[in-house]
Amino acid sequence: MRVAVVYSVVDVPMTGDPADLAAERDVLRSVEGIAEALPKLGHTVVKVPFSRTLYADLRRIRPDMLFNLCDSFEGPSTLEATVPAIAEMLDLPYTGSGMLAVSLCLDKARTKAILSAVGIPNARFQLFSKPDGPLDRDLRFPLIVKPNNEDASLGIRRGCVVTDEKALRKRLEETIRIRGQPAIVEEFIDGREFDIALLGNDDPQALPISETVFRNFAPGEFRVCDYEAKWIEGDRHYDDLPSEFPAKLPEKVAERMRSLARAAHRLTGCSGYTRVEMRLRGEEPFVIEVNPNPDISPGGQLFRLAASVGIGERELMKKVLDFGLERHRQKRWRLEGEMRQG
Repeated sequence: MRVAVVYSVVDVPMTGDPADLAAERDVLRSVEGIAEALPKLGHTVVKVPFSRTLYADLRRIRPDMLFNLCDSFEGPSTLEATVPAIAEMLDLPYTGSGMLAVSLCLDKARTKAILSAVGIPNARFQLFSKPDGPLDRDLRFPLIVKPNNEDASLGIRRGCVVTDEKALRKRLEETIRIRGQPAIVEEFIDGREFDIALLGNDDPQALPISETVFRNFAPGEFRVCDYEAKWIEGDRHYDDLPSEFPAKLPEKVAERMRSLARAAHRLTGCSGYTRVEMRLRGEEPFVIEVNPNPDISPGGQLFRLAASVGIGERELMKKVLDFGLERHRQKRWRLEGEMRQG
């Protein structure tokens, strides 16, 4: 197949936060890794930047499939769902989750409301469009403040966990002003943190559970994988957050987490590959976020987890492509069935 690898362009961010470039540059490593991996399966690769001419570019290139590595457009993440939408318009198979799933999961408050509606445990929350909005007095400090429409820890900066209303209002003002979007405030689950990676569409396979190990945190310091710790080399916690897998958990807890992750994947309409973040309070898991199309750079977490159960680089790439082709075929079958019935 001729595969168009479509990726976000790294440029000066439009969010007012220059530190975003550290995360955006990581996309380029994924692009080069995928562009090297796909030819090993016999595919031809065309690298295509996500620009305002993407629809016309793809019509001109006429690929057989699109490999989606886009998580932002000109800085903000709010147009991330444009790429699968364009692929749908062109009737072009593509990897990862569809337009609706990407849009939904990018809205943290809406995702949490849907999870809560069916009983999937997650932290209580409130959405703020302005920093002086009334505070839900049922929320209990400490609280964590995040941009509502970002991923990759963008906007989750040092000091994002607050212990009183004065600090909350200050953090809300900074987050809303700098990110240019509403902020979500959640009760902070101060427990162990885990990633559950899933492969598949309707019945995904859960890979070994990975735990983020918080090392060298001072007494009383909130354990958070914030933007600095995740992306800024030289930060005091940059090398202090290793991942361990498989995580050491009682089997009944691990199975509960896998079950919740699969349910969240299906409920949000994700497909292909997904990462569900959780925290444990005692032995009770809470879903923190659902991430469609997480980092898939060769050598990254997803590759390491897959390799630990015998899924090598080529097989993983083939699976990701096959999941996209399978979803495309199913969509066509549904449309043909509806046309026959109509």
